[in-house]
Amino acid sequence: MGTITPLLEKIKAFSVSEIASKAITETSETAADLNAMQMFIGIRSDGKEINPQYSPFTIQEKKKKGQVSDRVTLQDTGAFYKGLGAKANGDIISFFSTDEKSGKLEKKYGKQIFGLTNENKKIYIKGELSKAFFKNARKIIGK
Repeated sequence: MGTITPLLEKIKAFSVSEIASKAITETSETAADLNAMQMFIGIRSDGKEINPQYSPFTIQEKKKKGQVSDRVTLQDTGAFYKGLGAKANGDIISFFSTDEKSGKLEKKYGKQIFGLTNENKKIYIKGELSKAFFKNARKIIGK
């Protein structure tokens, strides 16, 4: 029968922040996909509609292209969505787009276009993030 000392040493070395950061990094694509889904339905991270609404000209152009025009989706060519990402800053997650229009869209529609609603945070945390967190924690503890 072994002693508890090795397990105690592993627990002392256990950093929740480091494990959370690693889990966020591993699941960042899922978080970015949830952010894109929110945008497509016209919702910001604070749960409000993306505003201001499209201009009549933009609505007309979107209809010509066969695109959604009844809400702001921030999707035209697809480059902004393709550039969506999420990254860990410690145990905090930051959202962004690498598309060149990102700054312009954020200025027009607000910083809240990036991030997850409370409902999507729960989905993300209870789903992929928890799985990754506990997988990484078990690796450290050795089970």
